[in-house]
Amino acid sequence: MIDHPGVNALTFTGSNEVGKRVALGAIARGAKYQLEMGGKNPVIVAADADLDQAVEATVSGGLRSTGQKCTATSRVIVQREVYEPFKQKLLERVKRLKLGDGMDPGTWMGPSASESQHRTVLSYIQKGIEEGATLLYGGREPENLKDGYYVEPAVFDHVKPHMTIAREEIFGPVLALIQAETLEEALALANDSEFGLSASIFTKNIGRCWPS
Repeated sequence: MIDHPGVNALTFTGSNEVGKRVALGAIARGAKYQLEMGGKNPVIVAADADLDQAVEATVSGGLRSTGQKCTATSRVIVQREVYEPFKQKLLERVKRLKLGDGMDPGTWMGPSASESQHRTVLSYIQKGIEEGATLLYGGREPENLKDGYYVEPAVFDHVKPHMTIAREEIFGPVLALIQAETLEEALALANDSEFGLSASIFTKNIGRCWPS
């Protein structure tokens, strides 16, 4: 398909390796192309943010579709002044989520798409623990759900920027909390990634996010 003269444009969603091959093939014959090759999407919660709104958006952005979206929120960068209250509100909200069959209207979060992806998510959770992050909630296989590849949504605290769960795309329901002293530090942490896809910020003064 990449080399076919009848294809004038290509769009691809998938791995970096395959995406680069698509780009090279398209460039070689002058075809247009568009790539979406993974993300490690940050949300910044500034000190003046509406915390309830930020929590709802973080939970929806990171855990809907069991985190299996290229644009899923993964890194949650929170200013120190509101870190603890945000964390508590986030945990309270996550604990209320209902896991189960995705065909059940009462279900909020379903299973991983496959056994291999399920194993990948669990391996990242274990990696987070081994590297020193604190698993505040979840990250286990629920005992009451056997027919499917289920894992509880995981919330990590004390995540450092160099940790694997802060750097690699997990494609699962894992939120990594990272504390920032200032908004400038939060922006720097958000940009400290080889991925570029989506990002969001919660503040009541968006002008603070850019130099005057």
